[in-house]
Amino acid sequence: MHALVEKEQVTSAVTYDTEERPHTEITFTLSNVATEELEAVERRFFEILKDAMEREIDMKYMHECIQRHQRIWKFATETSTTSFTEAVITDFLFGERDGSTLETLGTLEEYKVLEKWTDMEWRKYIKKWISNAHHVSVLAIPSAKLATDVMEDEHKRIEERKAELGAEGLKRLAEALEKAKRDHVEEPSTDLMSGFTIPGTDSIHFIQTSTAKAGHALKSKRTDNDTQKSIDSDGPELPLFIHFEGITSNFVQLILMISTEDVPHTLLPLLPLYTESFFSLPIQKGSEILSFERVIVDLEKDTVGYWMSPTYNNPESLSISLQVEANRYQAAISWLKDLTWNSIFAVDRLRAVTSKLLADIPEERRDGEGMVEAIGIMTHLGEKSISRAYTALVKGRYLKRVQKVLATQPDKVVRQMEKVRKSLFRVENFRVLVIADVKKLTGPVTSWNTFIAGLDTSKELKPVVNVAERLSDAGRHLGKHAYVVPMRSMDSSYAESSSKGICSHDDPKLPALMVAIAYLNMEEGPM
Repeated sequence: MHALVEKEQVTSAVTYDTEERPHTEITFTLSNVATEELEAVERRFFEILKDAMEREIDMKYMHECIQRHQRIWKFATETSTTSFTEAVITDFLFGERDGSTLETLGTLEEYKVLEKWTDMEWRKYIKKWISNAHHVSVLAIPSAKLATDVMEDEHKRIEERKAELGAEGLKRLAEALEKAKRDHVEEPSTDLMSGFTIPGTDSIHFIQTSTAKAGHALKSKRTDNDTQKSIDSDGPELPLFIHFEGITSNFVQLILMISTEDVPHTLLPLLPLYTESFFSLPIQKGSEILSFERVIVDLEKDTVGYWMSPTYNNPESLSISLQVEANRYQAAISWLKDLTWNSIFAVDRLRAVTSKLLADIPEERRDGEGMVEAIGIMTHLGEKSISRAYTALVKGRYLKRVQKVLATQPDKVVRQMEKVRKSLFRVENFRVLVIADVKKLTGPVTSWNTFIAGLDTSKELKPVVNVAERLSDAGRHLGKHAYVVPMRSMDSSYAESSSKGICSHDDPKLPALMVAIAYLNMEEGPM
């Protein structure tokens, strides 16, 4: 909720979830609230809800939300194999045996009904089921004493168990353990395994795509298909790397991948702040300045989803993604231009986002698996790696400094953010991926003219940075480093071991490695 997260900054996020039961349960979670403010924030949450229900709802915005939910649902059914899973399971548990209660999945009629609801109907519904409903609030208060007690109680339990079993009891358990180990490594019966029919590969149906390229992407092998012909017919080549992947879809997934090679390593710790604030800054549109609230509302009106983060399969670059309906292709490119070059680093926004990121860090540091990964990154990667900048260890230290500077010398942080922007958003750093039904796009290539207008397009495209290039000395010479990190907040243990691997998707060993990983991870497998 805007009031709690942005204005009052008493929680880093307000999220909700529903659990389908005979009686649906609605759960709201307020993340990372200061312990001493838990009770006050819980009361404030319901005060805001009840106060909002005493005023008229913005029905125009409500209709836009309903329309966006419809777009999200349609997009999900195209891109996810699990879109219908929860609905089918819920129907199996609680629906009619004849399947009639599943029929609503075939249409979007329920949204059409909601679009006809009045302000009073919405407020009545929200009052009944949320703001004025009976509820149970769970206040999770961390305890240093409990963390100590957990370890002491576990040591005490082990000693008491040893005394209870005695020497003979421990010997019997040791023998039982050894027998279990022997049983586990025995080869399963061949007859048992051969009883399962292995389906043929012809039963696996892959999504067929057609690749096309434009601009700098044409320097690699040109494809020969209808999609490429369609792209070639759309005007002259642009000095921009654009890769099209043609699929049957009503939507466009637009991804801008950005090299971080030019970002000074001293400014890399600012990247989490930049990516977190990217979609929530004011924007200069001609002589008008759009507030960050207006930017978010208008952005959600045009899109299905959006994000900015390190690239999944190449974490040393950044990716900005927008998902839109096919007829909003130019709008997505326009948004991309405004968000990159026309955003304003408003000090109040930077302060709010910094506070939110800092509030999330204690939770990140209580995540044992996440901390093991973070320590591995800090050990194996050098100071030029952006992956280090996104770990809780770096954010916890650096963002505290940023917060202090924002309080005393805010212009200094604004200047640093401008340097980050200028070092990222250069044409030679860009690779564009468009996943869409190209036939449904107007000006698939020429629409990008507005994006690069006024930019220096004379420089050569920067090569993709391989993670291997960002390794530290420890990362290049594995086998001589071990770290043990005590965490009193949990009684579980986590371990990560690293070895050398392949460095390219073109490596001929990749298929064998993928099979080996699948084998090691399978249920009842060697691990």
